[in-house]
Amino acid sequence: MEKRHSDEDIMIDVLEEAARRSYSDEPIELRQYGPVELPIVRDLIESEKVRGETGYVEGGLAIGLESITLAGRQLRDELLAKRDARKFSSRLKKGGWVVLGSAGTL
Repeated sequence: MEKRHSDEDIMIDVLEEAARRSYSDEPIELRQYGPVELPIVRDLIESEKVRGETGYVEGGLAIGLESITLAGRQLRDELLAKRDARKFSSRLKKGGWVVLGSAGTL
């Protein structure tokens, strides 16, 4: 079973993809997103965090990301900092239990 990504993880992925596209000369490629990702991608475009195009392909709605905006970069940086803080606090908690466990064996 595939691990479900959080909305924040999906936003980070889309924002990072848009940032990569900002520096690319490749033509825009329409991509279909899953039912969980599609509303988030559309919201990011409508809220002007990323620039993109929507189009219809055989399977339904597809979106082509063009670039990231300044507001999108700020959001991406905030989300990454929040995710990193969660990871650090999680590691700190685990490390604390190890220290407490080894101190208890003494």
